Amino acid sequence: IQIFTKKGNFGKPRFTLQIEQGALTYPDRYKPNVGFARNEEQAARMSQVYGVSIKPFELYSEKFVKELFSTGYNQSYSLSVSGGGSGITYFVNGRFQQTDGPYNPQPEDFAAGPDFTPKPPGDSNDFLRRGQFSANLNIVPSNKLNIRVSTGYSNVHQEVPDNNNNIYGVVSLAMFGKPEWANSNNRQGTVAFATVRETTYQQTEDNTDHAYVSIATNYKLTSEITLDGTAGLDFVSQRSSTFRPFGWNVDGKTGAETDGSLTIGKREHKEWTVDVKANWIHNFTRDISSTFVVGFQGFNTVNEFSSGFGVRFPGPGLEVLGATESQTASSSFSEVINAGWFFQEQVGYKDYLYLTAGIRFDANSAFGSQFNTQSYPKVSLSFVPSTAFPSITSSFLSTLRLRGAVGQSGQQPGAFDQFTTFSPFTSSDGPGVSPGNLGNPKLKPEVSTEYEAGFEAGLLNEKLGLEFTYWHRTVNDALVARQFPLSGGFMNLQLDNIGELRAHGFDIGGRFNALRTENLEVELFANGAYITEKVTDLGGAPPLKAGGSYPRYRNFIEEGLPPGAHLGAKLNRSLQYPIDINGDGQADSREDLLNFFSQPRDPNSFKPILVDEDGDGDLLDHYLGKPTPDWAGSFGFNVSFLKHFRLSSLFEYKAGNYFVNNLTDAFRKSHPLIGRNVPEAAKTELILLNPNSTAEQRLEAANRWVREFLALAPYSGLNTIEKADFIRWRELSLTYDFPRTIASRFGVRNASLTLAGRNIALFTGYTGIDPETNAIGRSAGGGVDANFLDGVEAFGFPIPRQFVATLRVGF
Repeated sequence: IQIFTKKGNFGKPRFTLQIEQGALTYPDRYKPNVGFARNEEQAARMSQVYGVSIKPFELYSEKFVKELFSTGYNQSYSLSVSGGGSGITYFVNGRFQQTDGPYNPQPEDFAAGPDFTPKPPGDSNDFLRRGQFSANLNIVPSNKLNIRVSTGYSNVHQEVPDNNNNIYGVVSLAMFGKPEWANSNNRQGTVAFATVRETTYQQTEDNTDHAYVSIATNYKLTSEITLDGTAGLDFVSQRSSTFRPFGWNVDGKTGAETDGSLTIGKREHKEWTVDVKANWIHNFTRDISSTFVVGFQGFNTVNEFSSGFGVRFPGPGLEVLGATESQTASSSFSEVINAGWFFQEQVGYKDYLYLTAGIRFDANSAFGSQFNTQSYPKVSLSFVPSTAFPSITSSFLSTLRLRGAVGQSGQQPGAFDQFTTFSPFTSSDGPGVSPGNLGNPKLKPEVSTEYEAGFEAGLLNEKLGLEFTYWHRTVNDALVARQFPLSGGFMNLQLDNIGELRAHGFDIGGRFNALRTENLEVELFANGAYITEKVTDLGGAPPLKAGGSYPRYRNFIEEGLPPGAHLGAKLNRSLQYPIDINGDGQADSREDLLNFFSQPRDPNSFKPILVDEDGDGDLLDHYLGKPTPDWAGSFGFNVSFLKHFRLSSLFEYKAGNYFVNNLTDAFRKSHPLIGRNVPEAAKTELILLNPNSTAEQRLEAANRWVREFLALAPYSGLNTIEKADFIRWRELSLTYDFPRTIASRFGVRNASLTLAGRNIALFTGYTGIDPETNAIGRSAGGGVDANFLDGVEAFGFPIPRQFVATLRVGF
């Protein structure tokens, strides 16, 4: 590559090539599917389906989820080039990545007796393909002017099987499988919704194009004044689709849209940005310096969305909306403009004391018509005692910096929250509108005020570095979705500035150079962040629940509790037998219980004794924990040895009052149709139903049932929300840097080879699939669900374990 300019040839370009190959698997976190035959007929059918001899009331186990997985393959390739000369430099990078994940159902996974003929699955897949390009060009026409141009483009294609809290999810139904209900067309024994094989015919795809361009200039007006300007555009075009082909009910089980359906969504996001500022750096005296900044920022965000849904194809092979019998469509458009100007002054005394003060004024088109702008001031102070008073330094204390700050920031309401809106609909009588958003012309941003203080210290001749920050935050005028009187005709929740949240915590971190010799260097590091939060005011509004009316999501926003707190039923564990057999709400005597359990009993035939701690008659309002841990952080080490080797390890943790709503096991332990199929729950149910069990055995089984397994409505939260502290071994890597003498033999500048394992192990007492996964993803739209439906695990995939080899070559 040669690049010519008026000034002549550039220097030779420098290339870097990186090749990564890897394998990935899902850790074995799924419990087996366990069941038992209730009679000889059921036992005979199970024996035929699985090809083994099975007797009534004999536990039988299969691993339906694990059968769907194999070893996935990941590959990525990256090439970058940089270079330039006097006046111009450049950097260009291209990268391609492709991952075919561990989800890989095979025909043999659905073969059942008596003939055990393999049955082909559908085309669902966990697949990712990403291509991306970026380029940066830096032009320096003169010693006063600098121009920077950046651009980039990426294309992502992703396919995922239906998953998480989805009754038609592939893994969901595999977890629901009950061996006792298996037959030749339903090896996994799913009782409801669909067979596992049928769900593999559903396809979910996403295609995203992302492009950006920006230009920035820096002009030195005088020796003290510099002007900076940046303008850019960020564009995202996303097409998502879900598809059920014609006749996807290949096993005759499902009755949902059996002639097929197609949903297509198209989203376009454009964001224009402008940032202009002037910097004035001036020394008033030899010891006093000043840096003054004034500027303007503007953002124009446009979102367009359109979608179409069609159902019932006339036959196979059709995959377009126009081929469906019935179609519906929807669309939306929003434009939000945010503009602000800011001022900041920093005064420095010598080189150890700095005082900074600033203010920002924001205006936003989402503010209510009765609100104009919001100001956000800030003040900070930094002091370096080790520079101001050198006498305090020693071999123990090398450097010390103290700092403190106070400032405000804000969160804007949504684009249409201020307006009264009506929602269109269609009916057999014609189109119409219904009340939508009530509207609030007084809406303003919620304002967060935060104080912080901390220090950085170098100890033991800089072998040990410590950082500490304490902070306290209060959110005033919090945007809370509240219910206004229904007599006005508006049933939807309306945002209002009525809330207050308080939080405080601290961050601490350290790095220790434990050993440094010619052939060996050892560095240890650790950090942690502590946080405590509380909702202190809802302005008289009742508690808010995430997940709407769905009873199994238990996250609430309630005064006096952490945001997103888990609330639910609580068993009276002070009783020896918290069991009610006659529905009077009272614990029954041991004698009555033994008499009741003198014959086989279904777990539905008795009830738990719950507590009502506040005496309000609501058995589901007990605080059961919070989804945010007190502590989160990481620790690990970096070791360099034998001049060319580097060994690194990273562990991450979350702990302290950290609870996750384990809906996966709640269903699998308790639900009579699609659950009671994990080992201990199935064993307990067997004892209760087995005619050969004694009354004493059944009583103890019933006691265990209400204490460990009983869950779901009307006892939502009971035996479901559990402690989720964990340590995850996030990464271990070994890198070999080839000696330059060896690299030069192959005509390259440098080369390295890295072997790494990622998400290697999980150490936890949590019994679900993975405490880091969540039933829903975060979204930028805000709202109760997006912000507070957290710490909920429901039928998802665990974080995969990866083993990767990476070759990096420079030439």
